[in-house]
Formats: sequence, structure tokens, C-alpha cells
Amino acid sequence: MRRLAPSLQWVPFSLTTPTMPILLLTLLLGALAYLWWKRTATTLTRDCRWREDRAAGEWVCAFCDARMASNGPPKLCQNPSAPTKD
Repeated sequence: MRRLAPSLQWVPFSLTTPTMPILLLTLLLGALAYLWWKRTATTLTRDCRWREDRAAGEWVCAFCDARMASNGPPKLCQNPSAPTKD
């Protein structure tokens, strides 16, 4: 049996360890956690389309005509018929 060079004898991980399934499971859990966080971070619906009205200094929803003064696009739906989160 041939002996490997000393630099090739030590491997930083075991070749029998299933590293790929662990990596894929970690990526899947990370993606699901991101989607859950994104869903709970806002009450906007698919219909919410906020446009900035710079002349009036406010944001206007193109779907329901709600108006809100803020520095950035609103993250709360102002439509009274929209479902609310508990």
C-alpha cells in the first residue's frame, strides 16, 4: 500500500460525515426563517402600492387611496377592509 505525503494524510473533516445533507438542511431552515420573519414584519397586502407624493409630502396607496406622512414607504396597510394580523 502506498503512503501519502505527510500533508495529505490529515483531512480536516471525516469523509464519512454527511456534510452535504447538513448544509442543505441548514440552508432550508435559514430560508424558511427568513420567509417567516418577512411575513411577520409587515401588514401590507399584495394590493398595497405606496407612491410618494413629494409635493404634498406624503405617501399615497395606489390601491385604496390611503395617505400617510412618513420618511419612507409605510409598512402598515391603511385599508380598512384588509385582513389584520393578530
